[in-house]
Amino acid sequence: MQEPKGLDRLRDRFVGEWDLDVTLRMPDGSTLAGTGTATAREVAGGYGIQNDLSFTLGGKPYQETDLWTYDREKGTVHMFGAGSDGSTHDHTGR
Repeated sequence: MQEPKGLDRLRDRFVGEWDLDVTLRMPDGSTLAGTGTATAREVAGGYGIQNDLSFTLGGKPYQETDLWTYDREKGTVHMFGAGSDGSTHDHTGR
């Protein structure tokens, strides 16, 4: 099978074990801060990256799993995520 291209930059930046420092700025100007970990690994024969996040934000635990892939025909990166608070994220970019 041909080596997947397009995920190279994501693979180089994301795959591995990470410690996180998180700060979210809220619409009212306040912030929520937290810490945690991320584990990112290649999946689907190298055509995808799964990212598992686990952190505490504003004193509350949060977990999220994201799946990243690259559409070679359109030249776009896709990410879908699901969070332990019921949130979902669906992004497409270049």
